[in-house]
Amino acid sequence: MNSIVQVILGGIGDTILSLDNIKKEYPLHIYTHSNKKAIYSLIKELDLHSNPEVYSMGDIKNAKYQAYQVKKIKYISWKFSEDLQQKTLERLFPSIKDNYIIFHPFGSEFSSSWAKAFNLPTKDIPNESINLILDILYKFNLPVILKKNKKEFDNLNIDNSKVNKLILDDSIDGLVVASKCKFFIGSDSAIKTLTASNKIKSIVFVADYEDEIRDKFFIGPYKADNIIKEIRYNNFDKSFIESIQLEKIISDFV
Repeated sequence: MNSIVQVILGGIGDTILSLDNIKKEYPLHIYTHSNKKAIYSLIKELDLHSNPEVYSMGDIKNAKYQAYQVKKIKYISWKFSEDLQQKTLERLFPSIKDNYIIFHPFGSEFSSSWAKAFNLPTKDIPNESINLILDILYKFNLPVILKKNKKEFDNLNIDNSKVNKLILDDSIDGLVVASKCKFFIGSDSAIKTLTASNKIKSIVFVADYEDEIRDKFFIGPYKADNIIKEIRYNNFDKSFIESIQLEKIISDFV
């Protein structure tokens, strides 16, 4: 290979914060533990590179070329077009125009497996707590869009009258919809990275353990700018939700 290869390492969140710094004239390789199809679709939709190559993280051991890692930034300049945002909303939720809440109460399979391996709290919010949060969000009289994949929805027992379900596995629809929301609430995730880097107020439940990369790039800078309201947890149960006065947090922060 004649030219230097630009490389992005990590998940969708890492990709989101790196896209402003990619150059079309150099090859782009992405090594990820996340959804390869969604990452590829994101870059192609934004027309940021003509031929991104997306690999599983384990494939990096086979890479033999001169490369540099694309730097992350805090606030992104790229945007989904208003036409794409509107058409996506009309296709998924015809009755919703704007002023809606994105609620994302789950982590990825990779993050859950990693946390369990080290006996740490996962990013998944338990069913009982999801219902308590939905009860609180319902008081704000705004549509709530609950995002995750079909398997996780099938395992939930929730009041369907209080939520619009966004079932996504391989598309970028979740990112497009999130980019237009009034505010985000939920787990530390790529959706949160998109909203925070778009300066959309984001209330984020963060497992209470030290993670230098997470805190340095994905939480700390936005917390300092009052874009993210961080809520730390160890045990995500009913008493925890009641103790943090979530309704007041939302009213004061958003």
